[in-house]
Order: sequence, then structure tokens, then C-alpha cells
Amino acid sequence: MAAHLHIAAHGKLLLAGEYFVLDGATSLAIPTRFGQHFDIKVQASKASQLHWQSYDFQEKIWFQSMLAGKDFQSIQTTNVSFTSRLRQILLACQELGTIFPQGTVTVQSHLDFPRDWGLGSSSTLIYAVAEWLRVNPFELLQKTFGGSGYDIACANSESAIFYQLKGGQANWKPVLFAPPFREKIGFVYLGHKKNSREGIQAYRQKGNPPKALIQEISYLAKALTHQDNLEAFMQIIEKLEQRTGDWLDLTPVKYAQFDDFDGAIKSLGAWGGDFVLTVSPKGKAYMQEYFQAKGLDHYLTFAEMAL
Repeated sequence: MAAHLHIAAHGKLLLAGEYFVLDGATSLAIPTRFGQHFDIKVQASKASQLHWQSYDFQEKIWFQSMLAGKDFQSIQTTNVSFTSRLRQILLACQELGTIFPQGTVTVQSHLDFPRDWGLGSSSTLIYAVAEWLRVNPFELLQKTFGGSGYDIACANSESAIFYQLKGGQANWKPVLFAPPFREKIGFVYLGHKKNSREGIQAYRQKGNPPKALIQEISYLAKALTHQDNLEAFMQIIEKLEQRTGDWLDLTPVKYAQFDDFDGAIKSLGAWGGDFVLTVSPKGKAYMQEYFQAKGLDHYLTFAEMAL
């Protein structure tokens, strides 16, 4: 193991195929400019200890913990719940065959975005720990948080990706996603983080979606990447939103909250929270002013969000 290691991981947004990615749909995802980076130092000592410090996007410490021994017993912590999750990840790495470095290990993590934005604080953690301890990140994900794994693929990607599960195995490939009307695309944070695991549980309660629906979602996700007409792009966005809403028995966010918006709005990730994708022929100024009037101040352009 290196005495000093730096690992960076990108955040993520799933633009098309949310939920259905779990059942084999081809989905479109982008890595974000926001992510999390980790500095790991190992010093020789007789005692085996792990000192962990997590900093938020304002460089303020929000979590500290000291773990000891092969089973990572908690000696000190500022957050019992997060310490328990951290121990679960480290113990899972041991199950996957890693040999934890001997000595005093210090880990500092730094987020580039507010923790409640839902851009991948968990997935960047899983990816970084897997890189550090040399285990398969997708296997580590399944032993801990679960999910499709698209966010793990985004953590190390430098471009948009098509992501698909085939026989439970992760498959992805880079794709060019650069609409000529990018200045008319934005992202708005709705103000409350949504629990993805709860969203997945609700989706699973609906049973298995029909093959025809999976195929349509895949077709629409792919169509987004080669559409150079703004009106057609918005129609695809609206169709994706409607198909997902119909399956989940949920009202698309535009009709629920923004029915007077001039353009298309699409939920991203677990419906009801986190970010939405917004597209309007009126452009940035209109969208920024519209959502600010609704009390939503976190508007980011495509260029500000997408890697």
C-alpha cells in the first residue's frame, strides 16, 4: 500500500432510465464537476488505528472517528450512524479479500458539494475505498448500499455514459452528450434530499415492468444523445417523465409543482427530491428567475454541472 494516496471521484446524475435501470434498461448518466476527493496516509506503528475526518464543501469538519483493530471497533466518533456505515464498508472489503494496511491510517475526505444535494456522497465513498483497498467497487456496493451501480461507473468516467445491467453485471460505455442547445438546459435543486433506497423499494413493490416498457425507456434514453432539435428533445424528456410517472403512479413534477413553466422538466434519481432537469426555449435567465420566484435558488447551468 502507498504511504500517501490521493483518490478523486466524480459525482453523478442519472438523466434517463431511473428505476428501470435496475431491470436492464439502457440508461443515460453523466459524471458531474462536483465530487469527493480523499487523502490517505499510512504511518508505521504497532497499533492498528484508523483516523477518519470528513470535510464538507465549505471545508468544515462534519464527521470524525477513530477505529481500532481488525474489526474496526469505534473508539471515538461524532456520528454513530455514519461510523456504523463506515465499519460495514471496511468489513465488506475484508470479506472481499483485502488486507488492511498495518499502522496508523489517516483518511481525510473533502466534498465539493452540499451533502444534501444527492450527487453521490455515498457512491464516491464506495468507489474511493474500493480503489484504496483494491477490491471490486461493484461487489463492494452490493455488500453495502446496493443499487444499480451506474453511480460507481460515473465516479471514474470522463464523459456521459450509457449504463446497463446484463445478467446482473454492470456494462457501460462512454457516449457523447453535447446538445447544441446546452445553454437552454439547467438543473435545479428542489430543496430536500430523497432517499434512493426508499425510492427503489417503492419501485420494487410495483412488480416487474413489461419488456416493452424497458425497451421504450432504453430507446428514449439513447434518443436524447443524438437529438439536435430543442422541441424534439423536450418531447423526449416529457415522454420519459410520463412513462415513469405512469408506472410509479406518481404525478410528474412539472404538473405537480411547476405547471406554468415554459418548457420541460424531468425528475432525476428518486422522484420527489434532489435535482430536476429543466429545458426551456427561453434560456438561462428565464429559468433562473422562474425558479427563484418559487423559492428555489440553486440553479446550475449544463456547463456548471456536467463534467
